[in-house]
Amino acid sequence: MHSAQHLETLFERMERGESMSDIMKADERSAGYTVVVPGEVQWLPADDWDPTIVVSIDGKRVRLVAILAKRPGNGAFRRLVAAIRAANLVPHVIAPTHEMRATLKRWGWRMRIRGARFDLEEIWHPRAVSTAERTP
Repeated sequence: MHSAQHLETLFERMERGESMSDIMKADERSAGYTVVVPGEVQWLPADDWDPTIVVSIDGKRVRLVAILAKRPGNGAFRRLVAAIRAANLVPHVIAPTHEMRATLKRWGWRMRIRGARFDLEEIWHPRAVSTAERTP
């Protein structure tokens, strides 16, 4: 789909009252991923995460598309990464914010670009468990 058409469709959906979170979850489902919500799986506790977050599963990969901790700065992301890994899954941060990108760089994560044109995704994933990721 041409980017102008994609934006037009996005704005139409928002005008109909769909939230950005719901639109992103629908996009994840249409791409074949399984969307999970806080509290639905053990590694994504409802106590730590806002219900509007967008997280999906692709095989062994956990796609962290849009996350928002209920109490930012209290280790929720570090705990989430540790719990995902403890479940023998691999966390993948999709299109991180500038601040999150800096954290992932400090942790030694790798970045790759997947897709083309408007469907381009910046994906960050861990190399191995780093000291910074471990919970105390």
